Amino acid sequence: MKTNRRYPEGLLVSKKFYLEITSRIDSTLSSPEHKEAHDEALRLVNSYLCGNKKCSVGTVSEIAEVAFSLLRPELDRAIARSARARKAARKRMKINFLENLIEQNSPARRLKSVSDSEISDADQSESHRCDDEENMTPMLNRRQRRALQRELDRCRRRG
Repeated sequence: MKTNRRYPEGLLVSKKFYLEITSRIDSTLSSPEHKEAHDEALRLVNSYLCGNKKCSVGTVSEIAEVAFSLLRPELDRAIARSARARKAARKRMKINFLENLIEQNSPARRLKSVSDSEISDADQSESHRCDDEENMTPMLNRRQRRALQRELDRCRRRG
């Protein structure tokens, strides 16, 4: 049986869980006489983990059906766990993005970066200094910064 299986795209669970489940199927149905049941069980698991909840269990062998039925509650828990993890990751990414945006546009940081650049640019020409100022991101006004801060606070409260 295959031990080094490639992780299919579009599965609703983690790679670690998928590899664990497939290795359990491999070890359970490893005998040559169960080759067909092994392939059917893997097909059922892959189909179920891709979001096809109405797998056609009736057309497969009894052994594959039993193996899939025993794994189904575990698959459901893993799908729910992965959905929660993805939701939390999206929330963390949004909070980090808002924090970085607020930090980049804070007036204190702008003043510090301008004063630092003036000290280091004392010997550079005036035209080069203008190029550096053009590369800076535009500063948000107070209303925009406060709206971002409210959104960030909202995201933190909901979590």
